[in-house]
Amino acid sequence: MTVFGASGFLGRYVCNALVRAGHRLVLPVRCDDLEVQHLRPLGDLGQVVLLPGFDVRSEAAIARATEASTAVFNLIGAREATRNFSLSDVNVAAAERVARVSARSPAGVERFVHFSCVGAGAASPSERLRTKAAGEAAAKEAFGAGATVLRLGPCVGIEDSTLNQIAKLAKAMPAVPLVGGGAALWQPVAAADVAAAAAATLRSPTAANKVFELVGPRAYSFKELALLVLDTMREPRATAHVPEGIAKIISRAPLGPLRHPWFSEGAVAEACGADLVAGGVGSPPAGSSASGTLADLGVAATPIEDAIDHLRWLRAGGYDVGTLSENASTGGAGFGAKVA
Repeated sequence: MTVFGASGFLGRYVCNALVRAGHRLVLPVRCDDLEVQHLRPLGDLGQVVLLPGFDVRSEAAIARATEASTAVFNLIGAREATRNFSLSDVNVAAAERVARVSARSPAGVERFVHFSCVGAGAASPSERLRTKAAGEAAAKEAFGAGATVLRLGPCVGIEDSTLNQIAKLAKAMPAVPLVGGGAALWQPVAAADVAAAAAATLRSPTAANKVFELVGPRAYSFKELALLVLDTMREPRATAHVPEGIAKIISRAPLGPLRHPWFSEGAVAEACGADLVAGGVGSPPAGSSASGTLADLGVAATPIEDAIDHLRWLRAGGYDVGTLSENASTGGAGFGAKVA
């Protein structure tokens, strides 16, 4: 089977789950093969095949990557536009191209799994979420019967771009800035759960033509997530309310690479008007035959508090200074209500 976008944070979890299930993987990557050589040891000798120099704009490259596959996973996506690719190029055009070429693979691709995100919808204030919704529709139309869409909550795990961004700011600034006070709702999901669910779609005869919303057991305000990270790191519980108007001014200022990802135009738009939760904008009707959840794929949702152990390495006093605390501090062992 072929996994597009395997070099990303979530791609590694998904590839690992597929390898453990005994599948042979073809991984098209555009990086130099030295940058992705860590992917090859995920499987036994010859089980993981890298195709370096991949260009998602080339139908010939996609055809070569899928010529021997009966299942294709598309994890290609972008949060922000770059000088080479717009959001539409990646989230819509690339999704449609990969699905269309996969559908005519000589091996006969039986299952196409496209990764999207909760909150994606044509009416979203965020361009990212609008293009994600358009990409879902384009991929399903291009592939036809058998396509599965996985709509993910913000993913949490080692090297994630969710909690690690909060942690980096907590280390670099006296207070973590929260756009709109951190009122936006997120329903994060453990990356390991997503990977297990992705592998389970291949075993489920009813996964074709369905949209699965993969989220954790509860929704949090962004402020609650920030405080959870600070507790885990045992940093002072300091946050700063950034009003929506000021955040929008910062997002439009010509700061270039100096702008933090939270203060891009798209991120500010999401923080001020797009909740990333199941059942939100663009979600299929709850309980419909075309919708599903982690439970429908045989996966029990992991509480986020049990999936953020990697943040303990950032504690000023060392990994073993304690567990989650209601009274976090930068001090060493002995601080807080709960001590390991």
